[in-house]
Amino acid sequence: MATNGDRMKPLQGKVAIVTGSGRGIGRAIVLRLAGAGARVVINDLDAEPAAEVESAVKAAGGRSLSCAGSVFRSCDCESHHG
Repeated sequence: MATNGDRMKPLQGKVAIVTGSGRGIGRAIVLRLAGAGARVVINDLDAEPAAEVESAVKAAGGRSLSCAGSVFRSCDCESHHG
């Protein structure tokens, strides 16, 4: 019989992008998604809280990356992804 640890997490293999996720509700959503197995992109206007959330996800065994800037400004997004 499989235990909880043996079963695939429901969001395994999925990627979630959460804007405004450096604090508050966004942060909680990131931690919940990562706990369910999703790889998470953490976006916030401020780099420091985004990096703190990224560290929390990784410390819990999840996979994430942080991207500081506005999703409304293409130059912010391009600076992270070429």
